[in-house]
Amino acid sequence: MPVLKEKIKICDRLEIFKNGALIDTIDDLITTAGLDWIISRLRGLSSAASHVAVGSGQTAPALADEALQSELARVPLSIPGGQQTGNVIVFEADFPAGVGTGTIYEVGLFTADTGGILIARNAKGPYKKDPADAITTRLTITISNAE
Repeated sequence: MPVLKEKIKICDRLEIFKNGALIDTIDDLITTAGLDWIISRLRGLSSAASHVAVGSGQTAPALADEALQSELARVPLSIPGGQQTGNVIVFEADFPAGVGTGTIYEVGLFTADTGGILIARNAKGPYKKDPADAITTRLTITISNAE
């Protein structure tokens, strides 16, 4: 009897909106801890993604990252646990006026309001956020068959 081997592909995309307008779309990095988190979630053993943080660190993302380099602010997801449609899950968070003000270079998806597992991280920027600006982050994770 032949053995069926399936390969999967995980894609992570970050969109950043400033005052309602899309300003950037970037491929994100799922960390090693993030991959472990996905497996734990499949087993029902890990807490859900719950927060997004922005920071001013400019170090390139690495698989071993466990935190942002220099966190400015962290907010809860707009929909706790994200919004799933088929093999896609979207994690969206709003940084209203006065929250996360400064020059943003990094964005991270976490499982807690402090500490927690850093599931995904991006460091591109700069995105200038003045005190009156609102920023929305949308992280989309897609799991599909690798071809």
